[in-house]
Amino acid sequence: MTLSKRQQAVLIGIVKDLDHFSSLVPRYEHGNWALCREREAIENAKANIVATDPSKWLGEPMNPSLATMVSRCYAQLQDRGFVMRCARAWSDKYTTHLRLTPEGERVARELLSVERATLLESAPLPVGTLAGDGPGGPKSIPEAPTDG
Repeated sequence: MTLSKRQQAVLIGIVKDLDHFSSLVPRYEHGNWALCREREAIENAKANIVATDPSKWLGEPMNPSLATMVSRCYAQLQDRGFVMRCARAWSDKYTTHLRLTPEGERVARELLSVERATLLESAPLPVGTLAGDGPGGPKSIPEAPTDG
């Protein structure tokens, strides 16, 4: 199973959004539409559904070319059985949400664990440490030569 970088980014983005919204507790405040949308996102996450957010998932601003590629990416992921495209808005014509299938969730979580492991391996050293610091303590820094 080979997935393109874009397909991988979409699956990882979906599972991250699912995890985020699943962890939230619904808040209520009369007349606050932002909280109403948040509650809807929380309810959708319980059903493995997230709103599409390709700009965030892919890390680049939307443009007509990207919109076309993302639409094709969604169709390819659906053909492989990883997602189901949903239209939860004014029209059934446009994909507004994606439902992650059990197989899609399995693959996405594998990709996410690989991404996290890669990030940990390539993480910069904490400030104040030197490469090679280990159990024996930090390497000593040689004194700078002084003119005198």
